[in-house]
Amino acid sequence: MTGALADQAARDRIATALDETLFVEAGAGSGKTKSLVDRIVALVDAGTEMRHIAAITFTEKAAAELRDRIRLSFEAGAADAALDDGARARCRTAVEQVDAAAISTLHAFAQRILSENPLEAALPPAVDVLDEVASEIEFTDRWDRFRDALLDDPDLRRTLLLAFAAGITLADLRHLAAEFGANWDLVCDADRVPWGREEPPPVDLTDLLGRGEALLARRSECADGADKLCMHLTDLIEPHLRALRDAPDEYEALRLLIAEQPKYACSYGKRENWADKASVAGELADLGSVRHGIAKAVAEACLHRLAVEVAGFTRAAAVQRRSGGRLEFHDLLVLARDLLRGPHGVAVRRRLSARYRRLLLDEFQDTDPIQIDLAVLIASDDPGAASKAWPDVAVPAGRLFLVGDPKQSIYRFRRADIDLFLRARDRFGPAVALTTNFRATAPVIDWVNHVFGRLISHRPGAQPDYQPLDAAPARRTPVGPPVAVLGRRAHPDVKLLADELREREATDVAEAVLAARCWEVTARDPDGASGRRAATLGDITILLPARTSLAALERALDLRGIPYRAETSSLVYSTMQVRDLMAAARALADPSDQLALVTALRSPIFGCGDDDLFTYRVDHGGAWSFTSPTPEGVERDHPVAAALTYLRALHAQLPWLAPSELLDRMIRDRKLFELGYAEGRPRDLWRRLRFVLDQARAWSESEGGTLREYLEWARMQASESARVAETILPETDDDSVRIMTIHGAKGLEFPITIVSGMTTTSRGAKGRVQVAFPPQGPVGIKVSAVVTPEFEAFKPIDEQMGYHERLRLLYVACTRAQDHLVVSLHRKARTLPPKEHNRTNAELLALACEGLELHEIADDDAAAPPAAAGRTDAAPLPDWAAWEAERTAALTASARRRSVGASDVELTAPAAALDDDTAAGADKDARDLELPPWQKGRYGTAIGRAVHAVLQTVDLATGEGLAEAAAAQAAAEGVIGRESEIRRLAGAALQAPSVRQALTCARWRETYVATPVGGRILEGYIDLLYRSPAGLVVVDYKTASTAADLDRRMDAYRAQGGAYAVAVEGAAGEPVARVVFVFLTAGGAVERDLPDLPAAKEAVRAAMATAV
Repeated sequence: MTGALADQAARDRIATALDETLFVEAGAGSGKTKSLVDRIVALVDAGTEMRHIAAITFTEKAAAELRDRIRLSFEAGAADAALDDGARARCRTAVEQVDAAAISTLHAFAQRILSENPLEAALPPAVDVLDEVASEIEFTDRWDRFRDALLDDPDLRRTLLLAFAAGITLADLRHLAAEFGANWDLVCDADRVPWGREEPPPVDLTDLLGRGEALLARRSECADGADKLCMHLTDLIEPHLRALRDAPDEYEALRLLIAEQPKYACSYGKRENWADKASVAGELADLGSVRHGIAKAVAEACLHRLAVEVAGFTRAAAVQRRSGGRLEFHDLLVLARDLLRGPHGVAVRRRLSARYRRLLLDEFQDTDPIQIDLAVLIASDDPGAASKAWPDVAVPAGRLFLVGDPKQSIYRFRRADIDLFLRARDRFGPAVALTTNFRATAPVIDWVNHVFGRLISHRPGAQPDYQPLDAAPARRTPVGPPVAVLGRRAHPDVKLLADELREREATDVAEAVLAARCWEVTARDPDGASGRRAATLGDITILLPARTSLAALERALDLRGIPYRAETSSLVYSTMQVRDLMAAARALADPSDQLALVTALRSPIFGCGDDDLFTYRVDHGGAWSFTSPTPEGVERDHPVAAALTYLRALHAQLPWLAPSELLDRMIRDRKLFELGYAEGRPRDLWRRLRFVLDQARAWSESEGGTLREYLEWARMQASESARVAETILPETDDDSVRIMTIHGAKGLEFPITIVSGMTTTSRGAKGRVQVAFPPQGPVGIKVSAVVTPEFEAFKPIDEQMGYHERLRLLYVACTRAQDHLVVSLHRKARTLPPKEHNRTNAELLALACEGLELHEIADDDAAAPPAAAGRTDAAPLPDWAAWEAERTAALTASARRRSVGASDVELTAPAAALDDDTAAGADKDARDLELPPWQKGRYGTAIGRAVHAVLQTVDLATGEGLAEAAAAQAAAEGVIGRESEIRRLAGAALQAPSVRQALTCARWRETYVATPVGGRILEGYIDLLYRSPAGLVVVDYKTASTAADLDRRMDAYRAQGGAYAVAVEGAAGEPVARVVFVFLTAGGAVERDLPDLPAAKEAVRAAMATAV
């Protein structure tokens, strides 16, 4: 790359102004990760150790990438001969510390804070962090118990019955509880749910009925009984008032008041037929207002009352999770903040501030507002910080580094707050701007700047100013239009249905895919050089804002034989094959669900045609039920009869099958994997089915419940609200078009990006239950037609915020493109221009494109789909003998162990030759990485395990805490009463010569090592590893009842010691000088070096290459 960068000064400042608090606004594709790495490297070079730096980012994937890039930078520095000895030493130290450094997501960092201060956080000794599946299961269990208690509460009987009459369901209350649970820290604020437990007002119809009678009496003023206003009063209003008068109870009365019909308004009728038609129509409207007012007052009171109960359930659930040590992700953040602001906050903040001297926050625009609270409290030296709001807390210069892009803030539904970003920028700014985009070509950047410079403009607290991007110098444009549009002109048919519009858009998108295969993309070599090459289908990614248009898109791609894959989990659950599988499962879960049954029968799973369904139902009188007997005269091989017989047999096994097992059974029995060849995209189908099976297994393993409960969970995965999920990793050799949601594509880039799904008018959330948390004051709630005043007041603000975020979502989509950007402008003509926030995405983009010369992909641009892009037909069957030989070889290879522990029996003396002490000492490897820290690598006797655990935690230099640790481990291992023995053996280890020497060297305890040897992984745990002047030294503790016969025991441990040496050398890249076994006996510690270490290592390598 040649030429100076427009923002080079900003990049230099990031890497050099280490004692300044910087707030970096990094545009899309501006290389902010590299800038983050550069600052960390500069901090380490200036003397800050890696263990004193915390780098927080948004996703686990981003954290892993950041850690890898930091490691590579320090490894390069450690090997750079141009650096002085001190700089290289600092790099080596950083390499050693980077794996344990606080480079993680915000939730993981909060978990680290809590785990380091469990007593101060009032957490139990064992804490589990639940994933989303487990959290949903536990929420369901708690909700079921709460719902039963709610229904049994006599004080709530009237409130519930009135709520049901108003259209509020138990499912709505469950949804409300889920929304409250996701924001439980706000719900715990008394000002958010300030209502009491008063009874709702009575449904008093006196005024309404009196006014109604007076209004009906005015029909005598009408000269024509056929007048439409008069008929409206007679045919609709009078019966409704009569029904209200005759209602048996207030619940039925409220139901009638809430009902949409009849309308208490009528613009019909002729003025000449009435003495004063206007006043009659006015009285009718007033009567409707009275009706509405009565219903509204009662329904709102019911909703407020039930919201209080649900809030209580939410608070109790949070307390229960905390006391039980079963925390959700959001709990980690709230509890960490409470810890820093709580009674132990000063001491905890002091420790954290000393440990994490520099905090770097990445993707700041998308994280929970609690993040800034945590960062400021840790960075500040102010003892009184806990009593202050974060903007008022003093932070020493250079302690904080924040980076983000407000134009990419798209997670408002996950509590990301653009207003907080803008306020933090004002507090810690002015912003340092990174504007050079290394991702896209200059024409793409010019288009993005033109369009979004018009769409994104400053709105206080809601939208930032648009910061234009700069093109990187010498970025070449490959062959093909840099920017193209689909549907440049609006469709003239104003009555065009939404589905028809989506079909037209999908058709153009599919044609654009074919056209794009004639383009070129940038080819980047591993060494950084770039050239050009022909585009492939794998270079093309279609981005959708929602799943609405997925079905039409799939049909269009299928019609043209274009292979594709959906790479976001929520899209997978919306695909036809998975929907068919779920329909079959629903039919099994509920035999009365005829719709699910017929859907499953008509799917490829059972392959019943409409003619089969007709003959079974009409000709033979069959029932849509697999529990009913097969009608007489129906042949056993009739497709419908055979399918129902299969379902009947499978249904009988439901009590013994987990949902994952049931799905696996259906997939294998009905040959769904093989069906991929018939559909022409086997890999895509396999990927989807494997993904669904894996998630079903995870659900079942997380204390899963019934099939119906699983199906309800799966239904939520396909809902519009399930917007954040890890993308599914594709096979690297699968050349097919990728389909992703825009949210799923955040942080990624694609050579050819097609932005589709632009036809729908976005009106924000449309669910029955909506919850809004204004900056201050009570929560706003909407359940179906029941809307609280707080929600009505905040709704306009919420809609405007949603509109601004929609613009940012479009910006994110369009800035994923590297070489070519294709944007759909498909829209229909409007008779009247809509309000700004009611425009479709296509309308917004089309307006912003005015004045630009747009390239529209025409039919003649599209190339015919080549054979490689068509159906994937099965290869000819191989020769049987050759296939059998290949299969046998594959089975033999798969049966070979992929990993071998350092103490596996193949590498030790025969088990019969080992006494109990020796066998227990040899039984120590890495077979369970999920054990608690004090149990990792501990598989010997109970006393041996306890001693090893003590040596893992005690101070090796002073022995401080030895007695307490011995007592704790004796209790943990069930050997209470033998504390003194454990303490004596561990104390002997502290006096061993090798341990004393380790105190003067760089050392590591309980180190997991793994390295490839002989085509498999050799792994194990090292009790103590240190770097002596002669090289690395491996120390392994062995408890022994006597010091006699150590020669025989050393022979038994020879292979184990050699394996440790091989593993350490392979993992660390440094030679092992000694392997020392420290035998801990009642008489003290006895050390034995492993003799002839090179021969022992060679024996291990030979055994690894030949062992089964």
